[in-house]
Amino acid sequence: MHFLSAGARRQRALGGWIRHPAEPGCLGYEVYRGVEAPGSLLLIERYRDEAALEAHKQSGHYHALVVGPVLPLLEARRVEIFRQ
Repeated sequence: MHFLSAGARRQRALGGWIRHPAEPGCLGYEVYRGVEAPGSLLLIERYRDEAALEAHKQSGHYHALVVGPVLPLLEARRVEIFRQ
C-alpha cells in the first residue's frame, strides 16, 4: 500500500492499526516500510484459515482502525492471498 500523505496523520492512522487486538485465528502479522519509498508499507498477515480471515474482515476493530481512518489515506492498495 502507498499513502497519499506522509507524516503525523499517517502515523496516527497506523498507530491503532498496528497494535490491533489479538483475534482468534490470527497467527501473526509483520509491517515493513519501503526503504526508497517511505510512504509505502508492506503488511503481511497470517490467518489460520479462510474463515479466520473473513472474521477479521468483518470485525468491528478492522472497520474502526482500517476501513475508516487508513483506507482513505491510501493512494494505492493491493491485496494478495497466498496459501501454504
